[in-house]
Amino acid sequence: MDVGSVLIYVATGVAAAIGVGVLVVAVTPWRLRWEKSKVPAKNRWSQAQTVWLIVCGVVVAGGAGLVAANAPATTSRPQISPAPSPAMVQFTSPHDVQGQSLPTVGCVMNVTGTGSIPAGDVLVLGSVVRGNPNQVPLQAVQWSGTASWSVTLHFGQASDANHIFDIRAVVMPESWNDYLLSEAHYYQPNSGETWWASGEPPAPAEVAASVAVVRLPVARNKCA
Repeated sequence: MDVGSVLIYVATGVAAAIGVGVLVVAVTPWRLRWEKSKVPAKNRWSQAQTVWLIVCGVVVAGGAGLVAANAPATTSRPQISPAPSPAMVQFTSPHDVQGQSLPTVGCVMNVTGTGSIPAGDVLVLGSVVRGNPNQVPLQAVQWSGTASWSVTLHFGQASDANHIFDIRAVVMPESWNDYLLSEAHYYQPNSGETWWASGEPPAPAEVAASVAVVRLPVARNKCA
């Protein structure tokens, strides 16, 4: 409600108050019994004036309250930080192309990609045989500049030839990654494991990108 509307409200209220005052004088019981009343006319008129002033006061106070409620705030609006940008991660090698055969890998490959992640997060990669319930091992990437990354991954044993591996790029807060590492080392001391439970790391970790590859046959002595 703007100030003009408030003024109209106050004026209407005052007019109504005047009407109330007239009615008080005209129709109240002691006014109807004017001649019989023992209260002097002067006192009766003073009582009517008092009632009328009370009504006017209520109307004016209400108008003032509306003006105050609709007045612009004196404090500035708080600055709300925007939500962090979502992680944007892409694989450059290996890179699958829709409609073509899955890319192939040996036992070891330097996986590369591009992207960006929110401040305070880390990007880790892991690979696991498709359909295998085992944990996805986590390996932190190395960033080159601000948009390119790389990491060396191992793809099973010699007996895993021709299996499909899923490579997952996982983004999570650095503190959560540190916690998972400490848990892995607690449950599997000296094993080199980076994630001790089955499946992917739990929230707030999330898979930002994935790519499927086929493991090429490799001589047993070439695949640790």
